[in-house]
Amino acid sequence: MKHEEDNLQVACMDYLRYQYPKVLSCHIANERDLSRNIKTDMRTGRSYVPKGVRLKRKGVLSGMPDILIFKPRQNKLIGEMCDSIDCGLAVELKSKKGILNINQKECLSKLHNASWKTCVIRDFDTFKEIVDEYLKKT
Repeated sequence: MKHEEDNLQVACMDYLRYQYPKVLSCHIANERDLSRNIKTDMRTGRSYVPKGVRLKRKGVLSGMPDILIFKPRQNKLIGEMCDSIDCGLAVELKSKKGILNINQKECLSKLHNASWKTCVIRDFDTFKEIVDEYLKKT
């Protein structure tokens, strides 16, 4: 299916909006070509910086997860002395056969190291299960 990830993302964001309207969540639009080349307008001969370059200079980051849920969560391990806090939930959506690229792997790792819960999800039922578990006290 050509737009499998897009359709999954729409379904997931609809679910978040309707089931958890008070929880801040978003998709960061970073599906752009971030080419670094300076282009030349063939009609005028003037050089210009492509939109992708400007976006990258503004802070668009390749590899950011598809959905970010900004809701801290306290974790208590039963029988353990250690408490931890997840700063939020970062969700990378993939089709059934989709593969993470190096930027996505790196970004998920950095978020995990910054105390975010991270996951890769390939279907709506799994998304719903993980989000409901994460937000169960919301």
